[in-house]
Amino acid sequence: EYLIASSLVKPYYLAYATVLHYYGYSEQAPDQVIIATTKRKQSLTIDNLNYRFVTLAPHKFFGITSITLGEHAVQIAEREKAICDGFDHPELVEGVIEAAKGLYFGADELDWDKIVRYSLRLGNRVATRRLGFWLELLELVDEAILIRLEGGASHSYSYLEPGGMAKGQRNTRWRLIINVPEV
Repeated sequence: EYLIASSLVKPYYLAYATVLHYYGYSEQAPDQVIIATTKRKQSLTIDNLNYRFVTLAPHKFFGITSITLGEHAVQIAEREKAICDGFDHPELVEGVIEAAKGLYFGADELDWDKIVRYSLRLGNRVATRRLGFWLELLELVDEAILIRLEGGASHSYSYLEPGGMAKGQRNTRWRLIINVPEV
């Protein structure tokens, strides 16, 4: 399915739940292949598998690496970009907890400075606050990294899980409403 995906649109990279699963950061096997691109394209079904295209703004189209399958190169999100993309669009990784699992399971492989740079480069303050919240909760980084992520905090509160419950405790540092029961 990755080889098929690589031939469906250019430019592209495999992203979101597809790549978190590829890296072993999520136990959930996605029921579709998610492809990030800068072009608009309708989803396709090939051999009973859905290929979903997510159109990104050009400034969000970065953090790409290549893997080799057989004799073919396939473009996928780097580990750090996969996680940042997950906090940017939790609905595409089956929720914010799946993005947080990426931090936990990838802790020994991830470049924390790159994660901070990528998150800030995406330009989504709420995603950066979600990342900071989970990094602090899981005790994965030092305070200096958390301070870099705090810079974009606003005065309003956002939901930790965009599709979650409409209530929860407020985290004043990250300006998030903690609306997931597992935390």
